Amino acid sequence: MTTEPTTNTITSNFAFLESKWPDLASLAKFAEEYAHTDPASSQVKVRIFAERIVDILYYELGLRKPVDANFRDLLDSADFKRAMPTQIIDFLHYIRKEGNKGAHEAKGAASTQACLRLLENVHKLSVWFYATVTKQKVSLPPYQAIQKPKSAADLQAELKAREKRIKELEELQEKQRSEHPKAPATEESLKKTLAQSTAEADTLGLTEAETRKQLIDSLLVDAGWTLLD
Repeated sequence: MTTEPTTNTITSNFAFLESKWPDLASLAKFAEEYAHTDPASSQVKVRIFAERIVDILYYELGLRKPVDANFRDLLDSADFKRAMPTQIIDFLHYIRKEGNKGAHEAKGAASTQACLRLLENVHKLSVWFYATVTKQKVSLPPYQAIQKPKSAADLQAELKAREKRIKELEELQEKQRSEHPKAPATEESLKKTLAQSTAEADTLGLTEAETRKQLIDSLLVDAGWTLLD
């Protein structure tokens, strides 16, 4: 008989984001740490993480934001679709839906294994995001399976402190953006971004067929179908 490895400290697969986007790194670590103890909350954190990625993409690429837009509106906007690969948009929609499930479904309905698979794909998304925004490749060790934390009480205290830090970082980022606005995207820059971000997604194995399947599977589950792994 084997037992799951446990640890007090989870080494995050998303630590490479820390130097440029510490709020993203903290949100992703939240999701990792909740994966075993509270997968529904992990899904919600992943959704917030994806929203932040989209928000940063709009700013960095100079995309026009629709007025009073929610997450879905941002994914469906004309500018975003012209700049982003279909597989990335589909995957972001999939994360949006999984996050909604985590927020609204009955406690215990979320699957730890499904959450762990989601986080592994979100890691690919994060590598794609880093390369798309910085125009630099990031060399990383292999993705590490997320271990179960040993002490839930210690983890909760750490997570509470990190929530406060994330809010402070987001407020600082908004202040910096207002002081350093980006030039609006042009037709040429949109085409260039689409070509570069599509190539990066293909390299990481984020294919249109796979992300479309994930989105369709999520819709089937919503309709009451039971899917076999």
